[in-house]
Amino acid sequence: EKNKDTLYQDFAEMLYGCKHALLKKLFKDGRVLGNGLNTAKRPPTLATQFKNSVSELMNNLLAKSPHYIRCIKPNNTKRAGVFDEELVRHQVRYLGLM
Repeated sequence: EKNKDTLYQDFAEMLYGCKHALLKKLFKDGRVLGNGLNTAKRPPTLATQFKNSVSELMNNLLAKSPHYIRCIKPNNTKRAGVFDEELVRHQVRYLGLM
């Protein structure tokens, strides 16, 4: 919800441990009283979010059966009727076809 930030459990425990009477009363036993904020656990870190995103992407890719159409360029000049054998041989080797 808007304007409802998570208050971490260790922070609530620290506030309960201070000497101020009001804070001790608000954070009884190191927990938030009333309909306070969520103290269950910390939100996921950026690294965890990235790892989960990559894992989801890999699962999605592995579930597919991709088909590729590989085009081989006959020359770098984009002219009809010109065939550069060295360029074609390089592309075919790179694709693992030769």
